[in-house]
Amino acid sequence: MVADTGKITSKGQVTIPRSIRERFGLREGTRILFEETSEGELRIRSLGAEDPLGAWRALQQAVSVQAKAEGLTEEDVARIVEKAREEVYREVSAKRVG
Repeated sequence: MVADTGKITSKGQVTIPRSIRERFGLREGTRILFEETSEGELRIRSLGAEDPLGAWRALQQAVSVQAKAEGLTEEDVARIVEKAREEVYREVSAKRVG
């Protein structure tokens, strides 16, 4: 088991120690998933940079587990995702116009 400490900057960015990056093959562009366990602990998983479909599936799995824990149905999640898409679309559109 590898353990080390990192720090969070004022911008919310996390510095991952070299020992951890080397051990898990983390490099620039690697996607990271932050998820809360049912015990309230933070789990960090590498989704990889070269496998966007695998990254998407891992994210879907994490959302599914969390949704079930909160008693949400697939329809609830679909509505939440659609609302988020609309908000992002409005934000991106506003930036293009502005």
